[in-house]
Amino acid sequence: MVKSRFLRVVMLLVFLTSSIISPITAWAENGKITVSVSSAIGIAGKNVTVTIDISGYAGSGIDKSAGGQLELEYDPELAEIKKPFGISRGSLIPSEHDQFFLEYNPTKESNLMSAAWTGRANPDVGPDWGFHRDGQLLIIEFELKKAGNMQLNLKNVKLMNDNWPVPGYIASDKIELANGTIKILDPSLEQVMNDAIAAIDALPNPEDIIWSDKDEVENARTLLGNALGLGVPLDAFTNIDRLYSAETKIMDLENKFFSFNPVTRADTPQIMLQLTLNASGGMDDGRFLAQIWAEDFTTDYQDYIGWRLIKDYTTPFTDGDTIQWVPRRNALKENHKVYIRIKDQLTDRVTERTVAATLMDLGIARINDIEFGTDYEGIGVKGRNMTIRVAADGGADIQYQLKVNDGSGWELLSEYSPIDTFTWNPPKGTKYQVLATVRSGDGPPTHEMIKEIIILDTEHEYPELDDMEVTGNTMVGQTNELKALIPEHLKDREDLEYRFTAGEAMRYSTVLKDYDYMRSHDWTPAASGVYYVVAYAREEAGLSYEDRIEKYIRISDPLVGDVRITDVIRSHTETTQPVNTTITFAASAEGANPEQLEYAFWRYDERGYRLVKDYSPDNTFTWTPVRPGVYTILVRVRHTTSGSYEDAKSFTYTITDVGQPEITINSFDIDGNYLARHNQKLIANVSGAEDLLYQFEFTKDKYGWSMIRPYSPENSCNWIPKKAGVYNLVVRVMDSKSGSYLQSKTMQVTIN
Repeated sequence: MVKSRFLRVVMLLVFLTSSIISPITAWAENGKITVSVSSAIGIAGKNVTVTIDISGYAGSGIDKSAGGQLELEYDPELAEIKKPFGISRGSLIPSEHDQFFLEYNPTKESNLMSAAWTGRANPDVGPDWGFHRDGQLLIIEFELKKAGNMQLNLKNVKLMNDNWPVPGYIASDKIELANGTIKILDPSLEQVMNDAIAAIDALPNPEDIIWSDKDEVENARTLLGNALGLGVPLDAFTNIDRLYSAETKIMDLENKFFSFNPVTRADTPQIMLQLTLNASGGMDDGRFLAQIWAEDFTTDYQDYIGWRLIKDYTTPFTDGDTIQWVPRRNALKENHKVYIRIKDQLTDRVTERTVAATLMDLGIARINDIEFGTDYEGIGVKGRNMTIRVAADGGADIQYQLKVNDGSGWELLSEYSPIDTFTWNPPKGTKYQVLATVRSGDGPPTHEMIKEIIILDTEHEYPELDDMEVTGNTMVGQTNELKALIPEHLKDREDLEYRFTAGEAMRYSTVLKDYDYMRSHDWTPAASGVYYVVAYAREEAGLSYEDRIEKYIRISDPLVGDVRITDVIRSHTETTQPVNTTITFAASAEGANPEQLEYAFWRYDERGYRLVKDYSPDNTFTWTPVRPGVYTILVRVRHTTSGSYEDAKSFTYTITDVGQPEITINSFDIDGNYLARHNQKLIANVSGAEDLLYQFEFTKDKYGWSMIRPYSPENSCNWIPKKAGVYNLVVRVMDSKSGSYLQSKTMQVTIN
């Protein structure tokens, strides 16, 4: 701090007595007087007021105060005391008989404000001079200059005791100081902060909240999330309890109106889901429709777990309706998620809920879900308390144990106890595994479940990769150096680890070098082909990588030559076809002996790219799509000695069906602050059908495509971009009858 820019306001301590000052010894046991400075939040360019207060006289053993002095340290680069009249007396010095001394700017070389005061000094009053009460001493108005956190530190505080007729200093160890902070926000945050405050203030009183207020409550929560995400501190919202109370009331109302009781049986196996309606809340039978999805093997693919529609909106449900569902995944201890939509036919309001159930015998303690009490599902914040609830049933006297793992090993949070809800303050920003275990009484453990949660730390410097450098001769048998390039500010970090893999994209991957501290690796490929090479970076022992760089590298072999696909003859070249149309593909290639060439075929559908015909000399593939959607057929060719494919071509088809709904993606938006390591909410607004599934993906230069969330009935999802840059985001939408997406929409965003 440059001293010439400091401000010093000096207020000389004057006492209206010539008595000799002596130390005071009398004091009530453990009694202390507290001198405190308040905290505040303000906007740069505007003013805020703080106060200095005194408390604790009652029980302190001090009769009266005859006066005192103090200094307040602040940062004149961030704020200045308003002139004139930036300092005024508080309630403790109310009359003209009390004295309060100011002298502005004698040196201009200090960041200290000094103040002094005396109590009433009227000789006619005698022993009653001074004051004996708690209250406000000073009121200080600051002009805020720029964004930042300004500490307000009390120093050199002295208080006089009225030990008539010779007053003296109160011992310093009997004075407790409480400092404050002014959080100065950038002016750009004022509107989002005020919008959130206004939305919270506008909510009805909690006792007056009704179910139809849900939109207003959710809007206030969204605006609050926006403000917090942009950096507005939570304590800026002094009315936050109003929102918390409103959310609790809405949740209570929904729980009263609708309850979902999943009961599982391992011997059948089946899951029975009972829908209960509380008519006393005005929710009469016949008014509500229920749509229910279950996460299970799909009809077409026994290796793919997706969402199945097990009940649609066609008929209203009545109180006590039971939906019986026989899951295809029926192994013991298999956990199933069920997604439920309740639609109010009068208002079109939709209430959504996800419940979980585990297939086990009814009398055995089992875990259905691990629930995190955070603002965003599956996302917490470093240093902020969160609740973890273990939802379990099935046994008597259930005992719960909880552990967490950040990659360095399991840490016990809570030993077995009958308490199912725990409070946890995550100490670092990383991905954690949470392990819950249950048992009945003191018996052996009967079930455990692991669930992951991402903890954000916006101040932490995470590993990043700028690029992957490939040096050498990209020929079979030749050594190529793979080197991960990182930003300059990370080069001194000794806790970062790097990994390299190579293989055929979507088919296999070989670890060339597992995680260690070396940023380079010598790779000598033994066979030709187009290799998918990836470099990863993580923090030491982390559960997952924090950044990656991918490249496609062609390795040549003179003995193989330049193998290329020259043509793919298709029985149907028109790319829009109805379901049940048989389409054949016949590929031809050159550059090697045809007898040494092999062909493989992939299909892109709801599962992503899947191998539908492995490498063989047969260059043909026949496909009869039975469900509508947008599909891609990919053909690859390789030499019998290749380590990956030599060439590839793809063709995209739109498969239609009679009566297929016309799906329209009306909008695809991002709700967030566009900052790396902050949560961004992606929202798709789609019309044309009610049984829709949504998948979200992103791609970034050198990073490649990555799944944010696979198909789900929810039209929104949370996304945490790990680094700054330009991203392409895509949402794909399908319905319960399609086999791939029906529509997609892409948007490009810049993350700072």
